[in-house]
Amino acid sequence: MRRLAATCALALAASACTDSEPPARPPSELRVGVRTVGSLDPLAVEALEGERGETLVRRQIFEGLVSHDPRTLEPKPGLASGWTVSPDARTFTFLLRKDVRFHDGTPVKASDVVFSLSRLARAACAPEASPTRGAPSYLLSLVVGYPDVAGGCKSDILAGVAALGDSTVSIALSEPWADFPSVLGHPAASVVPEAEIRSEHRQFGEKPVGTGPYTVAEAWDGGGMRLEAFGGYWGRQPAIRRVRVIGTRDEAGGYLDLLQGKLHYASVPANRARQARRKFGDDGFARTTGLYFFGFNLRSARGMKMLAFRQGLSMAADRSGIASAIFEGTRDPALGLTSPALPGGRARPCAAVCLHDADAARAKIAEAFPDGPPEITIGVPEEGSNPAVGEALAKAFGAAGVTARVVKRPVLDHVKGLDSGDLDLFQFGWVPAYPAADGLLFPLFASTARDNFMRYANPEVDRLLAEARRTVEPGDRVRRFAKAEEAILADLPVLPLLWYRSSAAMDLRLRASGGPAVDGLGLTNFARLSFGRPRETS
Repeated sequence: MRRLAATCALALAASACTDSEPPARPPSELRVGVRTVGSLDPLAVEALEGERGETLVRRQIFEGLVSHDPRTLEPKPGLASGWTVSPDARTFTFLLRKDVRFHDGTPVKASDVVFSLSRLARAACAPEASPTRGAPSYLLSLVVGYPDVAGGCKSDILAGVAALGDSTVSIALSEPWADFPSVLGHPAASVVPEAEIRSEHRQFGEKPVGTGPYTVAEAWDGGGMRLEAFGGYWGRQPAIRRVRVIGTRDEAGGYLDLLQGKLHYASVPANRARQARRKFGDDGFARTTGLYFFGFNLRSARGMKMLAFRQGLSMAADRSGIASAIFEGTRDPALGLTSPALPGGRARPCAAVCLHDADAARAKIAEAFPDGPPEITIGVPEEGSNPAVGEALAKAFGAAGVTARVVKRPVLDHVKGLDSGDLDLFQFGWVPAYPAADGLLFPLFASTARDNFMRYANPEVDRLLAEARRTVEPGDRVRRFAKAEEAILADLPVLPLLWYRSSAAMDLRLRASGGPAVDGLGLTNFARLSFGRPRETS
């Protein structure tokens, strides 16, 4: 053996040593860890973002008319091969692909789209005990006929969604909304087979029928389930033909199983993020679309109406320190409102008042209150890392001369209290329902928006948002939303703190084609993964 090793060393530049072991075969299946999996019906709402696996599994099974580019999150054809938009951004016409079939072999027709979208709207009228009661039917609130279906519960079909033959769907809106195609990429807008849903003999949530690259071969049994590549898939066939979804006791247990080689893909606890990034690389830690912020209560009598005071508090906040110390880099300092992960998102639109500068913060606060600032309250949910964030802000404000008291409440009480106006600052997190600047700016900062808990109102911002929403050309629309964001930041009704990142780790042999392994929505399309040579980590 020693002679063979010496011979190999001498001949390395000329030939390979024939005594080396053959390369290991790639695994026969992808093993994915999740805590549990509930109903896979696209309308079933059983969990918030976290350790549950419904959202990840549904991503493999279902598709909508529109999908999102994994690199840019811009809308691109899904089950529709393309679409047209009317000049007033109120009518959208989608042409279905000719070769799309459901997992049971039946072709997808325009009538299935009408049924699926109407079913989403009808979820608002579902009984309280129904798992579809919490489905985001509001996504279709501007579709003509929505009030009759979701409001009055008088109709079963959206009047504004029409099948023009078997392969064309027309959707009419009551107001201009140029980003509407992006909305149709939401999982709840997935196209489902009407016949299967209406069948009384199947449990659709356990073993659903979709159009995606994988089909459910074995339903979740409490400990796992199996997905198999769908041979009739209209798109590129997955390189990984089988996915085993395995239940873990919790997020920490799943990560330990990944470290031990029992899993290929798992979420990562926040306190193990640095270790995971060193060992598995950054592929699973993608910047996503969400914003973690603190709203200024503009009704407060304790100085929140004063712009200089709000600016001073924003400059006092040490965003980088919080992201590193509390979240181990699974959050990024937010130097704006719209995440750079969004189409047209920029990295530093509010750098002037969002970068940590204690001296400038004290000067701004003194400008607002020459005789000293009032004591303020900071409201946070008592769960998770929120109290630590609240205390970190209170400490930073204290260094700038402002005494702050942290008020911790159970999350449901915290949310209910946003309307009461008894806090000066309140923690809020927002993940846009669809990846567009509109999905964050309009719901939070339009004067009539129901989630505008700051009670912010600026007629010029309302005008800019409305103008952007009716702009059909994507590039022009992005620029108009950027102007709206600049106007909002000039008023600073919120303290942008952090942008979210996904927290997943993957076997080093896994590689993704056509974009990052985890997209800006925090999801992975297993059909784009394959096993290969181990990735290098920094």
